[in-house]
Amino acid sequence: NQFTSLSVEAVRKQQRSAASGEPTIFSDAIVRWDTIQPFTLVFTSSDEPLFVYKKPTDVPQALVKYFEFYYQALGQNKIMRNTIFLDYTTLSHGQLFLKLASLSRKYFNKSICPQCFGQYDFKQQKCDKCESKNILIRPKSFDHKDIEQFQLDIAKKLEAEYVITPDNFIKMLLIYMRIQSGIPVLIMGETRCGKTSLIQFLSQKVLDED
Repeated sequence: NQFTSLSVEAVRKQQRSAASGEPTIFSDAIVRWDTIQPFTLVFTSSDEPLFVYKKPTDVPQALVKYFEFYYQALGQNKIMRNTIFLDYTTLSHGQLFLKLASLSRKYFNKSICPQCFGQYDFKQQKCDKCESKNILIRPKSFDHKDIEQFQLDIAKKLEAEYVITPDNFIKMLLIYMRIQSGIPVLIMGETRCGKTSLIQFLSQKVLDED
């Protein structure tokens, strides 16, 4: 775990400075988001792998080579480069939402309230949470294209209140992975930097959890 390694190294640096009598800048002991290059793997609700990294260059070359050989053997080398290790910085809000939507079945086979985005059984017609009892929306069919279009429509509605960026996309995936693994998550940052809105979007809009 890169974060653990950097944390341990920061502590060791402090200990060496204390032993030698050299002053240590407090901020140097803090592992900052902009100094780490996370790389891990999250499995979606359909058990498909979703690789987590800031930049494609953060992906271990050994893994890149493995997929190159694998898809080359299948005669599909271009598919690997275009779909497996995407450059997330080039993706739009809608494209990033499609990735997040794959973490649950919420936007696949559920009816959704267009106002609170709560999920219901596919056959239910009205929202029980909103006072206006909104008519629920759902994919036209279970065909892949209809589901994807439905998710893009949802993404467009959500964009009015929260825009997914490559940065908060990666943070959501890392938080999701740790929670799924039963690991406590502590989120720190400046006041009004978006901590609460990020958690609310992930839990209520993507996963539909309280």
